[in-house]
Amino acid sequence: MRGGGPGQLEEEIKSNAWFSIPTDSDIIFLGSVENKWRDAAKLLGFDYLKLSTQVGHA
Repeated sequence: MRGGGPGQLEEEIKSNAWFSIPTDSDIIFLGSVENKWRDAAKLLGFDYLKLSTQVGHA
């Protein structure tokens, strides 16, 4: 497990390093661990297969 310093999580959230969404208890407590992120992406209504690994400015 990787540790973090005081305030690290708050700074990462402020800098949009985390992708956070409202969720559904079924995603947390039911289903397979391997599919949780796919199920969460479906809540946002997008196809995760269309996400790009490239970064840049649009």
